Amino acid sequence: MAGSRKPYIKWTASQLERVRREAGNYNRRLRRAWKRYGYDGQPPTVSAAEIIRSSKDRELDSPVRTADDLNKMIRQWQRFNEVKRPGSTKPHALETGEVVPEYFVQERKRWVRAENRKRKKVVEELYPSGLFDTTTDTSPLYDLAMKAAGKNILPVSYNEDFENPLDRLGKFGRYEESDASYAIRYSDTLQDLFGNDGELLDVARILERLVDENPMVLREIFENPMYDDVTTLNFVYEQGSPNMTSFQNYTIRGQEYKGRRQQVIDFWNLMEEKYLE
Repeated sequence: MAGSRKPYIKWTASQLERVRREAGNYNRRLRRAWKRYGYDGQPPTVSAAEIIRSSKDRELDSPVRTADDLNKMIRQWQRFNEVKRPGSTKPHALETGEVVPEYFVQERKRWVRAENRKRKKVVEELYPSGLFDTTTDTSPLYDLAMKAAGKNILPVSYNEDFENPLDRLGKFGRYEESDASYAIRYSDTLQDLFGNDGELLDVARILERLVDENPMVLREIFENPMYDDVTTLNFVYEQGSPNMTSFQNYTIRGQEYKGRRQQVIDFWNLMEEKYLE
């Protein structure tokens, strides 16, 4: 989770004006296309006010955390343009029989390609010797790689038999996976690896409360490099642990040391005392 990150956006007057203008233009193009081609339901318009608010509040599912995020989001909106991109607003019949604008199909495919490039890069960084083919999920090393990476790195597929691209469009008009899932994945990994441990269930409860009650603090915890030893999944996963210490408490020459399990429990109890009580 940690590492070199671009600074969080500090909204300027020109950025605020730009996102409002571009959101308005995008919404008008959506409404025209829905009216012209008679697409089902309401057009998936976006709210500039909600985007700005979620970003300033640093919500976990905000689509804009950096200036780069803002630029990428606006470029995506601009690709829905019949004049500059002929055919983007025209109907595309899915294999399911549903009809959506061609733009949404292409954007979903674009997201799949980009996501697979990122996932392949993660695998290659973990296993630079090329131990397995990064284009398939058949290797048994993928499970280890997912634990060490702290995320799902299996290749993503796009199949119109079961996937309407409109259903996968986020509330902010972007194809993007929410970072909020990291807390759940972290908690689930603890339970998957070590069973129904009562104290680890308490950790899950603390994480759930932070997600619900103080998501900005949770983001700061996960992004703080001082906490990497506890908050990264390669720490809790034994084979990927940077220090390879025992998960359980252990003794060396009569001296007792806390294992990674107890370190995780103590850390999140401290976070609960500091931020939730």
